[in-house]
Amino acid sequence: MSIPKVKEYDINFPLFTGTYNDFDPKWYKNIGITILFSMIINSFSGHIGYIVFPILNGFSKCFDSGCGCDGKATKKRTKREYMELYTGPDFDIGARYSEILFKIFVGLLYSSGMPFMYVTILVYLIINYWLDKFLSKLNIIILFSF
Repeated sequence: MSIPKVKEYDINFPLFTGTYNDFDPKWYKNIGITILFSMIINSFSGHIGYIVFPILNGFSKCFDSGCGCDGKATKKRTKREYMELYTGPDFDIGARYSEILFKIFVGLLYSSGMPFMYVTILVYLIINYWLDKFLSKLNIIILFSF
């Protein structure tokens, strides 16, 4: 973004000395599309850790129990080690809530010029809902399998 008064006052000031004076079609073509693709990529890539870590934890449980059918045997010596392996991670609601609010804020901020931003917000919220639902069910299944 460019503010002409800032350029007149100090040429070396690093902020507000960009090439675009307003949200014109050129801005949306160059900068807006970058923001849109970042939102799309973050809608999917932000959840990879939530999917990969339970899978890796499942392999750890299999190796711990000797990959037996009964699942009762364990190589853990203390109850603390056993509980750390067989319980899921704590659900950090503050981090999840701030992530959701950030995506909604950015999406709504730029959606007036890029209506596809509404679709990216919707896709993100659907993915987030079903992933949280799946992980909570997975955690409940793990807790009741003792």
